[in-house]
Amino acid sequence: MQWKIPFLLLVFGSFLTSCARPSYTLKLDPPLKSYVKIYNTMEIKSCKGTLPKTLETCPVGHYTSTGSGMSVFIVPRETIVITAGHVCTPPVADFIGEHTNLLRVQDHRGNFHQAHLIKSSLDNSLGSPDMCALWVPSLDVKPVSVSSKAPGPGQFLYYIGSPGGVYHPPTAPILTGIFSGPIDASSSMATFPSIGGSSGSVVLSTENRLVGVLFATHPKIHHVTIITSFRSTRVFLNSIKESFKKTKF
Repeated sequence: MQWKIPFLLLVFGSFLTSCARPSYTLKLDPPLKSYVKIYNTMEIKSCKGTLPKTLETCPVGHYTSTGSGMSVFIVPRETIVITAGHVCTPPVADFIGEHTNLLRVQDHRGNFHQAHLIKSSLDNSLGSPDMCALWVPSLDVKPVSVSSKAPGPGQFLYYIGSPGGVYHPPTAPILTGIFSGPIDASSSMATFPSIGGSSGSVVLSTENRLVGVLFATHPKIHHVTIITSFRSTRVFLNSIKESFKKTKF
């Protein structure tokens, strides 16, 4: 994942201590069975043009990257997995010629399922979110619902994901954070711990409803993350029904 907007945080002041300890009574009921780890395997078959100086020969072979995703209720009686756009369609170097991509998901039982691309988009700061929708017909899990209300600054949120590729079905890392606020038409900021592999994690409210998708983190401050804006998320999800009808699998 790449940080979207470079910035500098200046921290100053004294550290304050307190004898009072906060009492936390919130207990989540995370939809662990709805979570999937996503595998994108690229097969490079040929190269074109001039190879970079770091390569002596064309890197023909298979290369796999991973991300996170979750089954979301969008099309009745169909399993649709939502993740980040760059998880489904990662950037390809100019020198790569013929290549193919195979998308699979791993469920809470450890089983793998082939996934079919419905729609994918990348962040452009103008309303296009970094999101992807996959049809996984052999995956039979209960989907989560989409929130009807946007999160507000200070709201507690969480996600289930595979930071660093960590996933031991049926156990997946559960990470919490606070919604900070909007950045632009495509994205918002939150304070989740995240690294590579967290991309595509569905961000949930305490009611287990989708409010966004995590897609970027600061390269040095891994607790400052970027998620898709609520409005761009809703617009993308609303377009999936029509895209699903038109897609030929």
